Amino acid sequence: MELPKPVNETLKHLRQEFPFYIVLQSKNGNHYLYKHSTKWDAQSKKVRTSRTYLGKITDDGKFLRKLVRSAEQEEMAALPEGKMPMDEKDSVLLTVLSMNARADLAYHGRKLGMKPEETYRRVKNLEKRFGITYITEIDVEKLGYLKLLVMVKFIDKKPGIEEIRSVAERVHAVQLALLVNGDYDLVFYVFVKKESADEIPKAIIGLRVGELEGYKSRWYTAPFYEHHGFVPIRNEFIEDIKEELKKREYAVLREVNKNSVADFAEIDRKYGLERMHSGYVYSTLKENGVIRRATISMQKLPIKYIGILQQEIIDESEFRKRRELQLEQIIEDAGTPTNKYVLGGDTENPDGTILFAPIFSNGELDIIMEKIRKQNSGIEIKQMIVTSILLGSLCYRKFDVKYSRQYAILVNTYGAKPERPVDYYMTSRGKKDKNSS
Repeated sequence: MELPKPVNETLKHLRQEFPFYIVLQSKNGNHYLYKHSTKWDAQSKKVRTSRTYLGKITDDGKFLRKLVRSAEQEEMAALPEGKMPMDEKDSVLLTVLSMNARADLAYHGRKLGMKPEETYRRVKNLEKRFGITYITEIDVEKLGYLKLLVMVKFIDKKPGIEEIRSVAERVHAVQLALLVNGDYDLVFYVFVKKESADEIPKAIIGLRVGELEGYKSRWYTAPFYEHHGFVPIRNEFIEDIKEELKKREYAVLREVNKNSVADFAEIDRKYGLERMHSGYVYSTLKENGVIRRATISMQKLPIKYIGILQQEIIDESEFRKRRELQLEQIIEDAGTPTNKYVLGGDTENPDGTILFAPIFSNGELDIIMEKIRKQNSGIEIKQMIVTSILLGSLCYRKFDVKYSRQYAILVNTYGAKPERPVDYYMTSRGKKDKNSS
């Protein structure tokens, strides 16, 4: 069977990329790629052959890699589609923890009609079931940094995963490195200083040299203005900005970045601070907006993959007319343990938005894209699929959308009826907890 020319070209490049023998099998118009290996079986005195699926090549030459998932993700993904072991009380508690990981759980449990013992038991079950980690949402813009999305397309051969990971780990400004299929091959999420004009080119050069400099590639850099979700900060970045912080600020940010419910008394002892000093610093950082909230991320979810929707505005008037529909679809409830989008923001070059959607069931991404297209919002959509997270992580949580920027615009600009928001900082004592989040 004669292969389409783009498939042949991609196959040629992949033979250079993979350090082992690969075979292509075409069936019903699809082209599946396998690792082919042989092994001598001493017991049977025969050569055993095996094949490992690597991905498929589309007729236009795009290589869709097999998704790389951990054993825990594979176990969760094996759940039947749409089966979320969670009731309404669990959903509310996930939102409480997402909005304020230091919240008074007894207070919120009582509002749900539960005794403290049941509330704490449910939270422990959620921690185990969804692999909850406690992290802190930090606003690096308040620390003098800009956020960039750097997207890379390789022209000929592609570097191996370990080469890319090595580069990303070395450059501490990189908080997230994603291997993707689609219009790009790589996506980096990067911090650069605001005041220095040469910080952006310096950051890009830092990524391109070394392991990646021998590969022909096109690089696209876009300032990223987050309006939904956030990317957890690597501990290495906190270490890099240590000299820009006061000792007590560094101590608090370093510890709560690793654990958002870290004990303040323990931080005081560890860094030789006066008693209650770290709690005061934490409150000050909150008031200054550096710390947005103590929150969580769920690492054990039945997610099949992450879809990235890059939306470029091509008709400004249509986009403005139908912006309300765009805002509504971003914050609508997806019926899953996490928000519909885990990260979203505006970009320049191109002018538009990028949204990261956790996909739980087959065909879900196509449904989302079709719904957006039907809105005829003056945008053009490009789609990417994350095949592997090489460095960093995304934050999977159940953020209360009534506190979102989109909800505020819908109420203040489009006249949506406001709902009374939950106060996540109230305690059983009937007071606000300044250190809660």
